[in-house]
Amino acid sequence: MIICSMKQSGKTVLSKNNDKVIDLSDLNLDEDIETIKLVAPTLSNRGYTVLLDARPEIRTCLAYNNINFVTVLPCSGLYHKNNYINRLHNKYNKREIKDVLDTYDYYLEKIKNEKIVTMYSDEYLTDLYSLCLQIYKN
Repeated sequence: MIICSMKQSGKTVLSKNNDKVIDLSDLNLDEDIETIKLVAPTLSNRGYTVLLDARPEIRTCLAYNNINFVTVLPCSGLYHKNNYINRLHNKYNKREIKDVLDTYDYYLEKIKNEKIVTMYSDEYLTDLYSLCLQIYKN
């Protein structure tokens, strides 16, 4: 399975607690898009769950190459956005938070035929993993 999600969605925790989950979300898009489209499906086909960043370029690349994936995005709305910002404060400095917030709406862009799982303020990937697997298989 391939899951794309934004920062602070719990990718690191999920990958550290499960040896069949690999977090590739820190790959540099400009240098590694070819790697992503080759490695992610290969690992997924071998039984691993691959975690990727949810940037639209990555999701578009996967969709264009007919690679099955699920995208986990925060619920829209000011309340959920504010809770997401609070998550960012736990890990990132002000500049990094500004960079994420500047691209927040950009990340929420939908890709044609994309399978979306909505993450509410109190949820992380560990909470949504079973649902992602169910949607991924359909």
